[in-house]
Amino acid sequence: MKIVYHLVDHDGQLVRVPTEVIERYWKHGGGLPEISQLVGERLQLVASLLDDNLNPIINYLLDLELVEGWITAESKMKAYQVLSLSRTESKLEELQSLLEQWPENWPTQLAVALDVPLAGLNKIGLGGPLPMCDLWGISQKKLIEFFEEVCEQD
Repeated sequence: MKIVYHLVDHDGQLVRVPTEVIERYWKHGGGLPEISQLVGERLQLVASLLDDNLNPIINYLLDLELVEGWITAESKMKAYQVLSLSRTESKLEELQSLLEQWPENWPTQLAVALDVPLAGLNKIGLGGPLPMCDLWGISQKKLIEFFEEVCEQD
């Protein structure tokens, strides 16, 4: 199992970003040219949790406001709050609001990037590994181990 990241660039295209780069960007709150040169006032990120056959288990969407390439405290707080939403109407409303700002064809782009049929993107979540690890005080490696245990139980 592994996590891969794609961000939406200035042109509305999904671009794969190395895990270590996006982790560093999140940890330092921005300021990395590798990311800043690709995005504008928003960091729109897809974190895909892939099984051992590289099929997506779930794709997490994260949308953060940036100020001159830096993640604001308010934006990070919103990412944390999204994780606490229950599976209710408020979570659906948050997802709908988020998707209004994304390229219409992001699912198709992601399916192509992951080399899976569009129907293979059947689970979408909000937030994702970066805020989860922050809140829980664990590494992405530990988070993947947790997901592996949960998947084995299913």
